[in-house]
Formats: sequence, C-alpha cells, structure tokens
Amino acid sequence: MIDPGADDQTVAHQVKAPTFHDLLERSGLGLQLIHSDSGDRNLGRAISWSHTTELQDPSRYLRGGELVCTVGISLQTPADCGTFVDSLARAGVSGICFGIGDVHDSAPPGLIEASARHGLPLLVAPPQIPFATVSRYIADFQFGGVIATARATNALVPELLSSQRRRESVRALLDRAGQVLGCYFLLEAPGAVVDSPASIPVDELGTVVWLGRGDPPDSAVLG
Repeated sequence: MIDPGADDQTVAHQVKAPTFHDLLERSGLGLQLIHSDSGDRNLGRAISWSHTTELQDPSRYLRGGELVCTVGISLQTPADCGTFVDSLARAGVSGICFGIGDVHDSAPPGLIEASARHGLPLLVAPPQIPFATVSRYIADFQFGGVIATARATNALVPELLSSQRRRESVRALLDRAGQVLGCYFLLEAPGAVVDSPASIPVDELGTVVWLGRGDPPDSAVLG
C-alpha cells in the first residue's frame, strides 16, 4: 500500500503511468485519435492523471501531465478553442480527451487545429464512454499492482501468523502462502545458484523461489 507520507520520488517507483498508446491499444475503451503529425509523435507521453473540466482556462487547477477531459461546453468558437488549448499547453498537460454526443457531434475544427499546433494528442471519446471510465482505467493502470500487493499481503499475514502460533515448519509456512496466493514456493539451500527473477533471499534459510502461472507476486509480498 502506498505510504501517505511517502515523497513524490518514492511514490513514482510504486506506480506506472499509462501512455496514449496504452489508452488507444490496450484499454478497450474505443477512444479514437485525431491524427496530426505533432500529436502522433507524442503518443508515448505518460499520463499522470485525468482532469475533467468545462472551464475555458483550467490551468490553475493543473499540475502537468494530465489528460484533460471535456465535452466542450465553453468551446463554441475557434477563439474559445485557442484559449483553452493555450492554457493547457502552458500547464504542461499530456493531451486532451474530447467527449462527443452531449454538446458537439464531433471535435471542433478549432480544437483540432490548436491541439496540433501545440503537439497535444487529441482523443475522442464516444458517447457511451463516460470520463469516469477513462479515469478509472488510468487509476487502475497506475495503482493496480500496488492494490493487488496490499490485498495479497492482507490475506497472507493472518494465515502466516496462525501458522507461526502452531509452530509449523518453514515448509508448511510456504505451503500455506502458496495456497493463499495460488502458487508454489521452492526453498533453495543457502549458496545455491538461482536463475529466476521471481525469487528472494532469506537470511539463514536460503532463497525462496516462486512457481506458478501468470505474473509472480510482488517482491513486497515475497518479502
């Protein structure tokens, strides 16, 4: 679980930000890219968070790196669009997600032009995809691994404490952990050469090695 007192650098090591490539190719949300040479070159940008707004200048609420979502209530003229995108560029956002169907049936030409001028990727969200779904994907992408680790740890700790109270052997403790996590743990002798990234050394016991399907548990769980 992320420590509320952790500094930004520590938290950055605990999360992984999605990119526009992830939103377009992996999310399954049906987002579409409005192509432009400059915007296309920036599809590898990391997205720190999402921010929904209908303000024409939301820059004071932005920290940089956001995907800014809007349905364009305040974007009625090319000048409106220019003011809006200029403010986002000054704030250092990653790009824009424009929702169609509520106010506009398509992305305004002025928004397309201004986004291309600043090199901001412009995505279009279909009417059936609310911005909350986009935000949830970004949050799950960033914190899903951290949350899974916390859940596994919370499930595992009571079982291991129960085993310790019964004075079970290390092998029995590992078997119980494997039952909770759906895997199997080997215990290699101290000094043994272990060629596996899913392993962790334990003082005076040897090296615990994970065996199973899918991705191994986070090292925080193994530890």
